[in-house]
Amino acid sequence: MRRDVLLVTVLLQACAPMGPPGSTDAGSALDASPGPDAGDAGLRTPEIIFTALRDGVATPVDQVVYAEPFNVFIAGLHAGETVLVQADLWGYASFAEFVVGEDGVVDVSRDASVQGSYVGVEPEGLIWSMERLSNATANNYNITFKVQRGQIVVAERTILRLPMGYDAVSRDVTEQGLVGRLMVPRGQPRPVVVVVGGSEGGLQSALFTAAHVETMGYAALALAYFDMEGSPPTLTEIPLEYFAAAFSWLKAQPDVDSTRIIFMGSSRGGELALLVGSTFPDDVDAVIAHVGSGLLFGSTAEDDAAAWSQGGMPLPFVPLPAGLQPVRETLPGGEVGHRWAPTTQQAIEAMEPATVELSAIHVENIAGPALIVAGADDGLWPSCYLSQKAYDRLQALGHAATHQDVFRCLEDAGHLFGTPGWPTSEDSTTRALGELTILGGTPRGNGRAGRVYDTLVREFLHRVAP
Repeated sequence: MRRDVLLVTVLLQACAPMGPPGSTDAGSALDASPGPDAGDAGLRTPEIIFTALRDGVATPVDQVVYAEPFNVFIAGLHAGETVLVQADLWGYASFAEFVVGEDGVVDVSRDASVQGSYVGVEPEGLIWSMERLSNATANNYNITFKVQRGQIVVAERTILRLPMGYDAVSRDVTEQGLVGRLMVPRGQPRPVVVVVGGSEGGLQSALFTAAHVETMGYAALALAYFDMEGSPPTLTEIPLEYFAAAFSWLKAQPDVDSTRIIFMGSSRGGELALLVGSTFPDDVDAVIAHVGSGLLFGSTAEDDAAAWSQGGMPLPFVPLPAGLQPVRETLPGGEVGHRWAPTTQQAIEAMEPATVELSAIHVENIAGPALIVAGADDGLWPSCYLSQKAYDRLQALGHAATHQDVFRCLEDAGHLFGTPGWPTSEDSTTRALGELTILGGTPRGNGRAGRVYDTLVREFLHRVAP
């Protein structure tokens, strides 16, 4: 899948609204200086300006670090003229048409695209709306923006995007039977986030997220728990003691602040985050569960086998009926996809409450706050429904009020929304499971959800581990 290829490389934080150079006002526009004349046409030559917040001030930049918000301005335009703005990244491209306002500026975070690969005001629309035009690749993740009048390109500029974790200290972890990689920001020891992936197994998706976390100023331990050499081959009866070993190892590392450990996972890893946090409250200070579940599910490889174990005993899981079939859905192009979430939810709703309770994670035992984020249009499994199970329990037993737990079910988001800054045009379906599986969401919904999730994670980590 595309994100597995990009792991340890680079992504970009969404184009968050921010004002002109020297401004702290997110809504103001650049001073539209005239610029040189464009020959006989009498039109001024536009200038593309990138800005990023530096100490709270919008400052012109030519490069950003992964996950750093930036905005795009085009100055030196004429009020009322129509210009086309294009963005290119490898084999992906997008475009948006703008009618220039009275100030002679196009501010992508403020102004509406009247037509193009997206319509309306979308600060990061030129990024998430990109569609693949070829299979071209590159060894960088820079984005080139062009401004076009009619058929003529009148301005072009590229913003450089530094790789995530480019200045981190990174090392493989193989001690105590662990399989992972630790990424540490330079400077004083920082709180550590343990990151796990989902049912895809291996280490790649955890590396991707860990690198994202490291750019936020935290140490991050990407941890594999199956489908890697030195770990179980499948998601079957994974011993929770493995994660206890990781906490023990972290406490012996002088370059991290192991007095503050956050456990973070996505999908089955989100389920695992809630489970580990509730099982080891003395070690885990907070949890982040992304498109996860408050109920335990079984092995992905063996029928009637558990996914998790403790003390050598398999943990109970939701007994989904044999032969459960997905909903068949005809997609806009006429192809038929399979959506698993509805039938999974229906099967659980048909179970006796006592049966469901046996598989419930005792999230009330988590020592600190929980951030639980899911997608309302998740097609792989009903992550909002399953996450709501966890949050309802946190509320009913007083945990949510005490620890200010956060639960968000993001509208029009599917299973793959996450870090912003990459085209979302391919995130709604996948063939990785041997058939066309609907993951859900739309490019706009997944793109917006990525921005929201990134903001929630940053705010949450700042609160629990400042």
